[in-house]
Amino acid sequence: MNEQSLVQIICSVIGAIAAIIAAKIATSKEKKDIKKRSGITIFIIKNIFIIAPIFGLLGGLSIGSGILYLRTPTMVVYAPFDISENFKPSGWMGAGIQYLKLNEQWRDNCYSPPTCIQNIYEPGSSNFAGVYWQYPDKNWGDFRGLTIRGASRITFWARGERGGEIVEFIAGGINDKNKPYKDSFRVSTGQVALSEEWRRYEINLFEQNLKSVIGGFCWAVPGNPEGVTFYLDDIRYE
Repeated sequence: MNEQSLVQIICSVIGAIAAIIAAKIATSKEKKDIKKRSGITIFIIKNIFIIAPIFGLLGGLSIGSGILYLRTPTMVVYAPFDISENFKPSGWMGAGIQYLKLNEQWRDNCYSPPTCIQNIYEPGSSNFAGVYWQYPDKNWGDFRGLTIRGASRITFWARGERGGEIVEFIAGGINDKNKPYKDSFRVSTGQVALSEEWRRYEINLFEQNLKSVIGGFCWAVPGNPEGVTFYLDDIRYE
């Protein structure tokens, strides 16, 4: 259970208890002359200990959400920075995520030695997969993202194991309507065919709203039914 859920549950329980106590005090006198009341009033009095907790729970839930919002300020970071300084590759996607492998300590033929990132997708039940670099870890919208200032682009280097691997590179785009927080932008390179040699790529952030950045970087492999192996290095906000 995360912090958000715990705070909301505690506030909801407190709200329900407070509502029951208030209902008991308020109705103690009303019950003595209930016959003089209207039908709606009688219904409320008779069912007050069902109605009050419901409203108490809803009120407590709202209060809990407000407490979390006020006590969790947005963190501001300034470009330039390497993606690993603020985001982690924790958001694995696709029906075949058990066939995903990511090695951040790969040491063979890196663009910027000693290490780079090896990414492997072996096709399983789905031929789509991807990985989001998120802030904080495994955040799909339960927590606030970062505000990034001074960045006009994301640059990175990539190469395929054999060449011809089809990969799409994305920044932003985490937008679950059931979650309280979302990315404030989404940009993509579109699908690109990688070379077996290192090549530099760029995602343009000009005029993008970077006030809420949860998914700082992402790769996705649509298609590629035979699987892909490719490498990344020097992923930077600049």
